[in-house]
Amino acid sequence: MAQQQRASLLHVSRQVRAALEAKQPVVALESTVVAHGLPYPANVETACQMEAAVREHGAVPATIAVLHGQLHVGLTESELEFLGTARNIRKVSRRDLPVVVAQQSDGATTAAATATIAAWAGIGVFATGGIGGVHRDAPFDVSNDLPTLASVPVPVESWPLVASTYTAAAWAVGASATANKKAAAIRLPVTRAFRDLLFGILGFIVFCLKIIILL
Repeated sequence: MAQQQRASLLHVSRQVRAALEAKQPVVALESTVVAHGLPYPANVETACQMEAAVREHGAVPATIAVLHGQLHVGLTESELEFLGTARNIRKVSRRDLPVVVAQQSDGATTAAATATIAAWAGIGVFATGGIGGVHRDAPFDVSNDLPTLASVPVPVESWPLVASTYTAAAWAVGASATANKKAAAIRLPVTRAFRDLLFGILGFIVFCLKIIILL
């Protein structure tokens, strides 16, 4: 999507927008756990706990989802409740975004889609309970999370759900506490190192898959 198109589709909440404009720490959170990861009401309760964990560390949570074809960055309690109870909420990865937007559908974002939208919104860190990997058996599927996280400049904290939000919030607060130039100098090496690491892992996985297929 072109930058102008992205801007027209982004629906950033007032709280998140104010925090970004004030250079305050913001942590992106995925929404797949709400719609597909846990049963109701544990799903909504977990989402609220994740947001509370971010706030406890002085950062602003920005749970991301697609609602009626709009890319929402920062959800209200009623929107979280909707994701946790409504039927036909799609599981949306990065490659699915154009389709869901065109159909004006509702979707819960995976790690790949969340990191992508977070980057478009200018959010510098993202927390999740887990990322996709590689299936060893046929058809040897490689999750879209891996190449996306290797190409999107958003560091990801992936631990048990609430623990990852604590770590990400602490990272975000620490980065924003520094002057803008120093914060940028900190984030850039981390992002490059993380990207290089993921490219290395992905290359190794592809190499192993080729060996398995040849055998």
